[in-house]
Amino acid sequence: MKYEKAIISICAYGSCHFFQKKKFSPFLDASVGYGLSLAKSSIGSLHLSVGVGTEYEMNTKIKLRMSLIYQNQALTRILKHSNEYASTEFQERLTHNSIGVKVGFVF
Repeated sequence: MKYEKAIISICAYGSCHFFQKKKFSPFLDASVGYGLSLAKSSIGSLHLSVGVGTEYEMNTKIKLRMSLIYQNQALTRILKHSNEYASTEFQERLTHNSIGVKVGFVF
């Protein structure tokens, strides 16, 4: 199966914690950037991600980080079709929206 919408995102990321030095530390995070398309027939576009979550301090060196995120990625794809009677080329604008859960560790 060929995946024709492979994208590499180059983003700036920021996070804002509400409370420091607590067992649970809620935060907001966001990233904005540009998605580079790996397909020759596609043009990348704006990437946006926002989320809310919490960090749980397991010990002095390790934190468990959990968040709920919303992501948006736009993409323009150039499609071509031809046969013995006609040839056509047009742009298809796609927007991918997703909601996800991130779980990880901070050392």
